[in-house]
Amino acid sequence: MTRSHPIGMLAAVAACALLGTVTSAQTLSGRTATVTASAPVYLYAAGSQVPLRVLEPGTLVQVLGDEGDWVEVQFDDPQWDRRIGWVQRSLLKFNPEAPPRMVRRAPQPPAPPPVLSSFPEAEAALGWSFATSSDIPRSRLGLDGSLVANLTPWVGVVVDGSVNRSSWPLEAGVEWTEMMYTALAGPRFSLRQSRMVVPFGQVLFGYARTNLRIPGRTIGHDYFVIQPGGGVEIGDGKLAARFEASWGRLSNSLGPWHQVRFVVGVVIRSGPRGEHSRDEW
Repeated sequence: MTRSHPIGMLAAVAACALLGTVTSAQTLSGRTATVTASAPVYLYAAGSQVPLRVLEPGTLVQVLGDEGDWVEVQFDDPQWDRRIGWVQRSLLKFNPEAPPRMVRRAPQPPAPPPVLSSFPEAEAALGWSFATSSDIPRSRLGLDGSLVANLTPWVGVVVDGSVNRSSWPLEAGVEWTEMMYTALAGPRFSLRQSRMVVPFGQVLFGYARTNLRIPGRTIGHDYFVIQPGGGVEIGDGKLAARFEASWGRLSNSLGPWHQVRFVVGVVIRSGPRGEHSRDEW
């Protein structure tokens, strides 16, 4: 009678367990699954961060792999196209049949109230600027550019710069020209109740310089600027139009003066930083 060696038996048991784990992972990967309840999708296999999207019951997803109680899936986002994230295993029902070809679902109109509203990680804007003042009776035309980093759905940080020019004739055909340069920064507060229309308010602080050019000389002045204002972005997706108005107080040793500024421009948005539920505001 042949006696089995204990070490050989342990090795055989470990090999069977490893083979079962690999077979299970291979069987799970590549299959499809159906969402059984409202399922938050996260960027990583943890539920502490803001979800990328909440999938509705009945949504079909492609299974890419699993890690403990989490399953990595691929799904179709109606706004940001195909995306990948992690869903809790208990919210999925795995389909036994071979994975069918993924079919993109047509975007469905959101049922009121919408569950989620995405917000871009960053925004860049370029526009036409018009500034006028009651203290100094002349207007300035120019360009304005800004960058916004959205930290949360409703709070961001703005960096804004502009160049404006004004000119007016004097006697004997002589013309005076004034150039104004501003560099401002501050917080922005956005109301993201709708993806199409996003009102915002902001308070900017910074520096301005004016160079007044007259025949034979240039006179320059430096100012500290406080500029509260607000506006609205209109557009869904990567591009939107921005309309902005602000009131500015410019002050130096010669005293303060005030101006009103209007900006009309185009906004280019980056991909989403995350998504939020209105109930979490």
